[in-house]
Amino acid sequence: MENVATDTGKLLIRHLPDGPLTGLVSAISAYEERGEAMHDGVEAASLVVPLIFSFRGPFAIALDRRPSRDDRYFSFTAGLHPGHVRMDSRGDAECLQIDFTPLGARLFFAMPLLELTSRMIRLDDLGDVAVRELADRLAEASGWHERIRLAERFVIARIAGSDRAIAPETLRAYREIAKRRGDLRMADIARDLGWSRKRLVTEFREQIGMAPKTFAKVVRFGHATDLANRPGISGWAEIAAACGYADQAHMTREFVEFSGAPPRRWQREIGPRETGTFLQESDFGAM
Repeated sequence: MENVATDTGKLLIRHLPDGPLTGLVSAISAYEERGEAMHDGVEAASLVVPLIFSFRGPFAIALDRRPSRDDRYFSFTAGLHPGHVRMDSRGDAECLQIDFTPLGARLFFAMPLLELTSRMIRLDDLGDVAVRELADRLAEASGWHERIRLAERFVIARIAGSDRAIAPETLRAYREIAKRRGDLRMADIARDLGWSRKRLVTEFREQIGMAPKTFAKVVRFGHATDLANRPGISGWAEIAAACGYADQAHMTREFVEFSGAPPRRWQREIGPRETGTFLQESDFGAM
């Protein structure tokens, strides 16, 4: 399935993989700027681990702050981050982006996800020969659709041959957090698994890249932003109650932490133009 959006300033092709990549890759997207630069683009905290292959101009990207001249990135990957990302472009960016779920990233990358958390790593610093060779093949491909097909085939083959198994207990905790949309106590999960809270934190961080409590907060934040875009919701107080926040002030603090803005400002200025994505329930349930 592909969604295509185009205007005079940019092109976006978003391919939604299924089959063997269901629950492992949320999207493979082609993005092309045609003279329209991005200024202060924002991506709020999400559960996506992106791998970006750039073919022309760079992005200026920084975590939780405006980027400087030293924050230029061409091809790179980035881990989960409990905060927001800000970015600029020059209007000449062309890139292919693979959005892994945490489960897919665990199987794909040759390093522990914890080493990627709250970091952006340039492709040349990743030290992954196969991914570097893929970047060269993508650059030589004849167009976006061929690039998407090449990337999808590569990811399928690499994940199929991965030996980086996810422990059943970690997977169970991951699914339970998703099912409850982040509104649960970590002590209850640990008890149900027969683990100590310390072991739950250690195993979850090592395999998913983020402590389970932080992961749950990001899931809950994603649920709140989803509700904010649905018709029939009376206001932010109702959203706070529905998502299990202690009160509206509690929700506001986490919105500022994860998006850089309080809820109403997020809804007015950031949400409509945000480029990031959240996992859907089907992404959790497939594994």
